[in-house]
Amino acid sequence: MIDGNDLEYLERHLHRNDVVLFLGAGFSTDAVNLLGEKIPTSRELAKQMWKYLEYKGDYDGTSLGILYQAALNHKKGRDTLIQFLKSHLSVSSVPAWYANISKWFWYRIYSTNIDDLVENIYHKYSGGTGIMSVVAPCEYHDRDAFLRSIQFIKLHGSLNDPVHGLTFGPLEYGRRAAEQDVWYDHFVRDFTTYPTLFIGTELDEPLFWEYIAIRQRRTKEVAEKRPKSFIVCPQISPAKRMVLTDFNVIPIEATGRDFFEELTSSSASIPHREDVLRNIDPSLEELFEFQRSGIQFPQIKNAENFFSVFRPVKSRVVERTVRSHFLLGSPPRWDDIFAGFDAHRDINTEAVELIRRVLSSDSKNTPVVLLNGAAGSGKSTIAKRVSATLVAEGFSVFFADGECRPLPEYIIEYLRFLDRRVVLVFDGATADLRLICEVIARCDELTSMPAVLLVARTNEIAVKRYQLQGVRNLQELKVPDLSMSDIKAILQTLETHGLLGWLRHLDVEERVRVFQTKAKKQILIAMREATRGKGFDEIIEEEFNEIQPYRAKLLYLISAIPSMYNYAVSRGQLIASMDTSPNETSSLIDENLSGILIPTAEDPLKFQIRHPLIAEHVISNAAPRDILAEAYIRYLELLAHDLPPSKERRASRTFKLYRDVINHRSLHLIFLRQQDICRRIYESVRQHFVGDGQYWLQYGSYELEFGDLDFAENYLLQAEALMPDHPWVGTAMGYLLMKKGVEAKSLMEANDLVRQGLARLRQQIVRIGSNDPYPYHVLGSQMLAFTNAWIVKEQKAGKLRELHAEVLEGCKRHPLDTQLKVLADDIKMAELQTVIH
Repeated sequence: MIDGNDLEYLERHLHRNDVVLFLGAGFSTDAVNLLGEKIPTSRELAKQMWKYLEYKGDYDGTSLGILYQAALNHKKGRDTLIQFLKSHLSVSSVPAWYANISKWFWYRIYSTNIDDLVENIYHKYSGGTGIMSVVAPCEYHDRDAFLRSIQFIKLHGSLNDPVHGLTFGPLEYGRRAAEQDVWYDHFVRDFTTYPTLFIGTELDEPLFWEYIAIRQRRTKEVAEKRPKSFIVCPQISPAKRMVLTDFNVIPIEATGRDFFEELTSSSASIPHREDVLRNIDPSLEELFEFQRSGIQFPQIKNAENFFSVFRPVKSRVVERTVRSHFLLGSPPRWDDIFAGFDAHRDINTEAVELIRRVLSSDSKNTPVVLLNGAAGSGKSTIAKRVSATLVAEGFSVFFADGECRPLPEYIIEYLRFLDRRVVLVFDGATADLRLICEVIARCDELTSMPAVLLVARTNEIAVKRYQLQGVRNLQELKVPDLSMSDIKAILQTLETHGLLGWLRHLDVEERVRVFQTKAKKQILIAMREATRGKGFDEIIEEEFNEIQPYRAKLLYLISAIPSMYNYAVSRGQLIASMDTSPNETSSLIDENLSGILIPTAEDPLKFQIRHPLIAEHVISNAAPRDILAEAYIRYLELLAHDLPPSKERRASRTFKLYRDVINHRSLHLIFLRQQDICRRIYESVRQHFVGDGQYWLQYGSYELEFGDLDFAENYLLQAEALMPDHPWVGTAMGYLLMKKGVEAKSLMEANDLVRQGLARLRQQIVRIGSNDPYPYHVLGSQMLAFTNAWIVKEQKAGKLRELHAEVLEGCKRHPLDTQLKVLADDIKMAELQTVIH
């Protein structure tokens, strides 16, 4: 039934949790319903609905969708219709062969069925693996990365959840087709990037063709790039076989029962959950040991959350599976470190000695080392080398690369169980600095306090340094310029690995002199300029300008947006972002952007631009603003389908990225203060975010700072309606009232607006002023503007003195916030000038 090679292919991917299962109506027909009959096919259910509608004569072949639409308006009413459907489609008995479904770990299960068969299968047979039912249409939810439950997407609704409605009739199909459907979009992504197994469907569902077939047409000139998929059906016509070939779908003529019985009996082994997770990430062994210790499930969940953020650093050489791009400017992978691709630097020794020292200290506060340097200065490489060195010396080191947000409650609870001091490393720490500082504060209560290494860009930490004011045991290391010994070690490494490039024609002394001229630059820039013989800006801009065709440039920029924030983008996301076929898009990724778009170490289906600094330079300086705006629009459209519900956003890295990308100040600077482009971006994605408060907050804040106050007020009111308790919204509303007061037409109006604004801002200061200096910034800057615009000369000095005192209070609460200190100085200077004049 199954070709031997196909069986091996399917098993291999099942063991890696890489297979998508798609279930159609034919899958359910062996199960028994509440009437004691087999679950009907679509045609059989249509016959029963004909009788339900009390039509005269024999069933005339009218489609189920039309009959369902008629039944919605029938005198019997909707409740009676739902009961009719439940009696025919709710499962009372599950034949034993269905147990084979729950033995495998699917990447996701999708179904167009509205029955409850899958839920019954997992309830009866799964042996502990749960089912996470998601009823479309609804917001996006992440899968369970630890496979305790399999995500089951009911694309057309569920009889057990009628609130979401059922996609049964033509009107429902039309409505779903007109919407930007989150879960059909994810099915498109999954189908184009993972092997998919279709059971019980002939692939004739209208929405399937709406979302799949139109976009999946194979381009004859482009080699097949989609993974091989399979469809299991008792009979497959020659015409259907030809169509399936165009989708790289292999037909298997069999019933679902026969197929799964053969798959299960032919397989050498059916993997356990731990086996699958080990195949995905071998570094999780410590988690499995923790689970085997017999602790309670809540503690296991804490551990799983901890290992979502951190990976234990191992003291072994990792076998290289892909070619290294590290010496060409990519961030370091662990296999680069263990293979010795990084050259020794003097600061490595200094950092190791400092962490050894703080680990041996008996301080009452958690010791923190801040390693900071410019973008491209080698911070991540230093952090990974230091981590590997400490592990080799017997220390336990856990490394966080920023893929998941560090929620303090889970991290602390896991650390309580450890009977030793460990090192926690946060790379790219400024992205979640507030949460990390909370972790550090709560570590003080632990019997075995960890040492914490924060790795951050100097410019970013300068802006957020005020968040470190509660860290009581902080020592700082700055990445220095390249020393002579650093330069010699780098040159030796480049020569060892055959990557001297332009330097090859120089003798050793000349090579050193070239590097010495660049020693004050970041190591990434120094290496690129030295080995290419050109300036860094010229190299990067030349590389970008040479990318062809236009679609490849657009893909590059879509990838560069998350890369700039040190995030990856998946192949599925890139395919979904383009109007071209999946084959064409994959071809552009694999061929036109080869060596530029680099697969991540953790997942070969995720990509980043070679280095965040390169992505940032292209976005800020090289890319034409029109194509960049198109990339921003397409990327935000992708994120719209990846955002979790509001209650899950605190833990969501995707939400953090979305918030950064749509930030009004970032857009204003990136698009060179061109308001028309920024507004075009906001307007182009509005349909996707119309119910999202963060979108209206950022759009409203953009108009507040750079545009029209009437639009700002409208948008911020929408943000307040959607997020009534959000502190940023409260501050923005206070800002709006103050700014309207500054620009008012009369003194009476100005005083009234400013009074309201001050009340809102002082309320925010009481609420969040101890953690966030921004309300003080807004109050001080806007009150200074109001005083200059409306307060008479005789009263100005007194008003400014009062304002200065209020802002100084903020400076005392946030002594590390340099911007607030500058504002206080500006207010004092304005007061002095008033007295002088």
